[in-house]
Amino acid sequence: MQKNHKNPPSIWLKILIPVILFSLTPLIANAGYSIRNSNPSVPGQGNIFNFTMQPGDKQQGTVKVINLTSNPTDIMFYGADAVSSTVSFSASSYNDKQNTIGKWLIFNPNTITLQPRETRDIPFTIQLPASTPPGIYAGAIAASSLPQGTSNAQNNTMGINVLTRIILKVYVTVPGTATFSYEWKDFSFLEDRNPYLNLTLKNKGNTVINVEGNINIYNNGTTSQPIATIPIELSQIYQGDTITIKKLFDTTLASNIFNNFTAVAKINIGKLDVISGKNTENNTLTKETSFSLNKIYLLFGGGAILLLIILVIAFIIIRKRSIIKNATRYTVRANDTLDLISKQTGASWKAIAGLNKLKPPYGLKAGKIILIPKTRNKK
Repeated sequence: MQKNHKNPPSIWLKILIPVILFSLTPLIANAGYSIRNSNPSVPGQGNIFNFTMQPGDKQQGTVKVINLTSNPTDIMFYGADAVSSTVSFSASSYNDKQNTIGKWLIFNPNTITLQPRETRDIPFTIQLPASTPPGIYAGAIAASSLPQGTSNAQNNTMGINVLTRIILKVYVTVPGTATFSYEWKDFSFLEDRNPYLNLTLKNKGNTVINVEGNINIYNNGTTSQPIATIPIELSQIYQGDTITIKKLFDTTLASNIFNNFTAVAKINIGKLDVISGKNTENNTLTKETSFSLNKIYLLFGGGAILLLIILVIAFIIIRKRSIIKNATRYTVRANDTLDLISKQTGASWKAIAGLNKLKPPYGLKAGKIILIPKTRNKK
């Protein structure tokens, strides 16, 4: 009977299933589990939830969670408010105070145990207070893996030891007048241990805004040709939030002791459509600030070390001169040795040798005058 050298179907399934799961699931943690929107309203947005709700409304949703490992995994689910940040999408932690979406999202139960390779849809409820004003609110569904056996803990246990966390963006749009409003509160140079340029912006409206751009650095107050460009990466600011963007200044641009610079920040502020992920309105703003960079300040660390060395050398010279000034003259006699002179004068033989620059074997000639360092009077 001819042998079949092909892999059995079960082997192929073991290979293909993880590949399919990885391709369908956008967010996968190193711990080996993933979560996604079970029914995304927009194809390809499995890591985003979008709700349009009236004040007081309640809606249901589900999160698909997949255990990609061959071990049971305990996972806790909770809602978290979005945090305006200069990095990628960020959300508050489990123990932080929640004010909007983090407070409105409810999982019951909020901890589960997934068996090896298990896929499960986890239901949740989002409940808006009746007093919720119009606007776009940002938050996240967070899934945190827990130490094995923690899934039976109480839902509100504080201080849970979280191993890993995955978050899915959640946007809730409450219909009404959309206010696209912002304030560029500050653009300045701060000379600290690491000098940096400081931009502070506030979202005064009820939409989500995107901010990105660059800062051009010019020499001697001119704006003809920049000597450096500092990019401002894309940041999101949620309604009512303020963010401060700090960009380090390259101190190697300072070529003289005192340097005058002009920094021109050009940023694009866009009104984000959370459904499409694109800006529906864009405004370009420019601010300029001039500043002086004191290179002496920047070199203070090196200057302080140099000054310390000079002071130490000066101290050694002054001390040696004082020792010579207070030393007594001694005429070497026949058969004198350093040890014998040391015993007669009370001065250390090493001090005598050092003061007179004597070298081994420390031979002494009769009639030579040497200096004997002053010694403290013995009581």
